Amino acid sequence: MSLENLKLSKQLLTAMLDAGYLSPKEIQSKTISRMVGGQNIIGVGPEGCGKTTAYVLSVLMRLREHVEGAPRALILVPTKEKVTALTALFKWLGKHTGIRISCLTSGLMGDHYLETIEDGLADIVIGTPDKINALYIKSTLNLRSLMAFVVDDAELIFKLNLQAPVYNLSEGIPKCQRLVFTEVVNEKLNKLTEQLMPNASLVEVQDIMDPNPETINMILYKVPNYKTKLNLLELMLRDSKVFAKVVVFVNTRDTAETLYNNLKKRIGNTIGILNHGSYNSAFDSLEEAKQSSSTRIIILSSEDQPSFNLTSIPYIFHMEIPSEKEIFITRIKKISNENTAVSITFATNVELDQVKKIEQLTSKKMQVENLPSDLLLEVNPKKKISTDEETISTSTTKDTPSKNEDWNWKIK
Repeated sequence: MSLENLKLSKQLLTAMLDAGYLSPKEIQSKTISRMVGGQNIIGVGPEGCGKTTAYVLSVLMRLREHVEGAPRALILVPTKEKVTALTALFKWLGKHTGIRISCLTSGLMGDHYLETIEDGLADIVIGTPDKINALYIKSTLNLRSLMAFVVDDAELIFKLNLQAPVYNLSEGIPKCQRLVFTEVVNEKLNKLTEQLMPNASLVEVQDIMDPNPETINMILYKVPNYKTKLNLLELMLRDSKVFAKVVVFVNTRDTAETLYNNLKKRIGNTIGILNHGSYNSAFDSLEEAKQSSSTRIIILSSEDQPSFNLTSIPYIFHMEIPSEKEIFITRIKKISNENTAVSITFATNVELDQVKKIEQLTSKKMQVENLPSDLLLEVNPKKKISTDEETISTSTTKDTPSKNEDWNWKIK
């Protein structure tokens, strides 16, 4: 089945093709047209099967364009990380629609987001159940115009004991479309769906990704913390012959700016950043940055755009792993006939669970490389970390390599 069969608007179809989607997944082909038609749906499937993209596209199709007044879609997710990832996906797939999104979590409750909601400028509101419910109780959030009420990762919402705000919001919402997505169905979830949407259709799928998705080579470096990630990135990128043109992914605009400033001080003026107009070396598009002969390191934020056309880029670095594994996997799918392209991921112990899930979805292990002996490990001198070779006592007494020091690394 092709994307055209989903009968999406031209704007959404263009955005999907730009993001690297080639064909719909099973749950998308089974639910999108029904959701666009206004049906209540309970979608069940494993992580990576395409549930999130399915409802994002259907909500954007139903809303079509920005309308001031009050939010027309309310989406509840369990964690701040999911809010950030989902907001990025909505902005990317809805970039040609004019739809406006506000996101609310404990870390994003700024005046800007609240004013957008209070002034009726947000078409879609995304947040955790507790934060959304707090706004609703204070009468800050107007729900009278809702067309769609979505609960995603419902099983995790119960695990985090956030179901009470969901029930409270549901009771205050007028008649509108209701969508629930989950990896599993159990007695608690059945109780939730019976109250939220007694006449909903159940759609359950088993598949996740393509049976044998073609991806570029994947390399993994296990590091103790972000500062060591930065030291390792600098150490590798000093080899301008090997790393003549690379992209470096982070998750947020703030992290992108921090990384840009750090690398510029350490390496020099060969670094570019996307969509940050206040910088002299900022680019409006990746294509423009790729064509720049003076730029060999391009910093990209998933918050701006989850996916990019990475053709002709031989090295893709992930300083951070996006919460949506589909975004990562889309990036590392084989680019044209460039079989020599390489994905290099830096992961702390906290991020290794995300790495494992990516490996499960791609049926391919990342090749773990030893950290170079001259890498500065930024950890507590009394703390010990494990490497593949031995357990070593780390310290910060070792000097960072000079600009002229060579480090001969290779991909096995």
